[in-house]
Amino acid sequence: MDLKEQVVSLELAIKMKELGFPQDSLWYWVGIKDSKNINFKGKERQWSLVYGIDNAEGYKNSYGDIKIISAYTESEVGEILPEGFEIHKTIVAPDNYSKNPVLDTSDYCIKYFGHIIYEITEANCRAKMAIYLKENKLI
Repeated sequence: MDLKEQVVSLELAIKMKELGFPQDSLWYWVGIKDSKNINFKGKERQWSLVYGIDNAEGYKNSYGDIKIISAYTESEVGEILPEGFEIHKTIVAPDNYSKNPVLDTSDYCIKYFGHIIYEITEANCRAKMAIYLKENKLI
């Protein structure tokens, strides 16, 4: 499994940082600014996954203007969530008439007191639930 499938996506990591989640994880998204805007194909920053805060902060010496954002693993997000949530792989039926549902190994479902979220990766599924709970002042 690719590392990017085991950590929260950059988009969700940015949202979690904006909401004030602690920036403490094993992996970090590090965004290097392209001051000349020629190397990153028009993007303002080039983002990479880096292990450990010391390694992430080491980029400052080489590149100067960088952004560091926690790239939580699925278990790290699980520690943020309160007790009482359920997460599992979803079972989907190919159509409404099928009596033999098919296990779709790429989708996850998380439930917390009636609120349900579906997502492709478990890390993103958990992150979306944490964001929902934070936005609604439930954590």
